[in-house]
Amino acid sequence: MSKRSIQVQETMYCGIDVSAKSLTVAIRRVHQPIEQRSFPNNRNGHRALIVWLRKAKSPVRVSLEATGIYSLDLAFALDAAEGIEVAVLNPKVANRFAQTIRRSKTDAADAEVLAEYTHRMPFTAWIAPSASSMRLRAIVRHVETLSVQSAQNQNRLHAAHGTSYTPGCVIQDLKRSVASLELRIRSSVRKASRISCAGNRHLRRALYMPALVASRCDPYAKAFFESLLARNKARLQALIAVARKLLHAIYGIFRSGVMYEGAKLFPSITLS
Repeated sequence: MSKRSIQVQETMYCGIDVSAKSLTVAIRRVHQPIEQRSFPNNRNGHRALIVWLRKAKSPVRVSLEATGIYSLDLAFALDAAEGIEVAVLNPKVANRFAQTIRRSKTDAADAEVLAEYTHRMPFTAWIAPSASSMRLRAIVRHVETLSVQSAQNQNRLHAAHGTSYTPGCVIQDLKRSVASLELRIRSSVRKASRISCAGNRHLRRALYMPALVASRCDPYAKAFFESLLARNKARLQALIAVARKLLHAIYGIFRSGVMYEGAKLFPSITLS
């Protein structure tokens, strides 16, 4: 059954409470009591869950909260399954809904709340990111973690030099650690980055994910991003360029004092 053929009146509504090791699942059918089951949060558990959901031979809509690495593989597995649509909710949205109907807080109750949310609220299907986007995100986050560790060790090394009582073996070990981390950072990508490290690192970090989303979902940002790739720019360079456009747009909003209206502002901004 094609995902496009799903009819709301025929749909089985499902909520999944995700934890590191287990999935608590609640199914809601119209005029029927809620069913619940638990599955391990691993590949075999995901397969068993999909088999169970498809036994009814009716379309299924599933809602689960975004819980980082614990929900990511599950979301991909559900999205790839025929006849199943999945929505990945912001935990704050789910929590606000839960506060209006829930009397207790357990994994089972959370799953029931998510099933009820799936039934009552407008359903927005999750759009799975591409494999290349996931690889890029993993590399960027890994490099960021290594950079934080390197900065911490450099601070320790600076402090160690501040007193004559620090043993030489400690200083040498810190130096080796800093050098090793810097080498790993340079080896995390195939070639040296052409992106300048100048500027505010917090802004770069804050704008990375919005730029990634805009390059996939906003028609103007996507066209700009793809034009850079066509000019043989690296994906990271293109994403930083999109982030810069977003920053210009934000600055223009605050400077002019007007509200951003859809995507109208975006095409009018050019890189200096």
